[in-house]
Amino acid sequence: MPNSIPVTLVVAAAAALALAGLAVFIVEVLFPKALITLGNRDEWQVPIRIRPPQGEFYVITKGTPNGPFAMILSSIDEIAYDERADLFHPSRPEEDSAASDYLSQHGLAWVGFNKRFLSRVIEYAKWGKVEEGTSGTGPKWGLIPKACGMYRDGKPPTYYYRHNLTVVVEKAKINSNFPLDIFLNITVKIESPRRALFFEGTWIVKLIAAVQDRVREHVSDKDLNELREDKQALTMVLRALNGLTREEEGGLRQVAGVAIDDVQFVMYDFVGTAEMIAATQAVGIAELNAKAAKITGEGERDRRIAAAAGIKETVAAFATHPVGATVAVAESISTAKPKVLGGNIFSSVNIEEKKGEE
Repeated sequence: MPNSIPVTLVVAAAAALALAGLAVFIVEVLFPKALITLGNRDEWQVPIRIRPPQGEFYVITKGTPNGPFAMILSSIDEIAYDERADLFHPSRPEEDSAASDYLSQHGLAWVGFNKRFLSRVIEYAKWGKVEEGTSGTGPKWGLIPKACGMYRDGKPPTYYYRHNLTVVVEKAKINSNFPLDIFLNITVKIESPRRALFFEGTWIVKLIAAVQDRVREHVSDKDLNELREDKQALTMVLRALNGLTREEEGGLRQVAGVAIDDVQFVMYDFVGTAEMIAATQAVGIAELNAKAAKITGEGERDRRIAAAAGIKETVAAFATHPVGATVAVAESISTAKPKVLGGNIFSSVNIEEKKGEE
């Protein structure tokens, strides 16, 4: 009988440990798993939702997937959302601590009843590899259609805090009336998501329209050489579209809730006849020859002829190139009418302006 007490204590202790382990298993494994399963269900009777992937945010609406705005769920490093100001901003310590509650630790958030994920599709394009290269040829690059804001593979509609997209400015005319397709990679920050997604029209439509208009205006007085050297200036011009504050009239921050963060010049594509396209491609080689001629003192005669014709020094050295003359003349066709004797020798150039012509 005396030995029964220790056995009872051991059994009781084992039972207590088992219950404690079961409780931990329920609280730390089963219960979070059940909550996560519920959080993935976009139904009005479920008051919690999963949090978005890193660098993205969900928009919660009232009643239906296209109902009125309710709240933002974001997972952006060191960035928090101020609902009253409708503004993403650098997070403060108190906001970081609020995001460490039990639900947040398991990638969940309380949204309340009768809430849904916003489903509003944003379509855009990105420059990327569209076809792998084969032996002897490199990969093919081009525009790849992209979209966000819709259900995909059972996952909720998500939106990016930073969007990388390609804007194409079609048939933008430079000062010689050459039409060019200009390709720009633009990084955009969504600063005010409610303004970006719920105001009239979507932010991406307003952004593309603003960029295209400004680029057309910016390149209209430039020739091909200036355009090649103008990448940094074009970046500054496009950033000026943002406006200094969210309330500056006409700025992208004010009308679309977004701001251009970075611009990269991808390429331009000459739009014209096969002959003119080939001539344009020859400009790069001719420019290198012109620069070499300037350093070594060669090509001085060609440069004097080009200067008399009003053609820029950077294209002077390809005046004797088989297709160089085509580009040189086309660059100044609105003001110059060269006469060729043969062998690509210019006899005279008429640079007199005609009144009433641009």
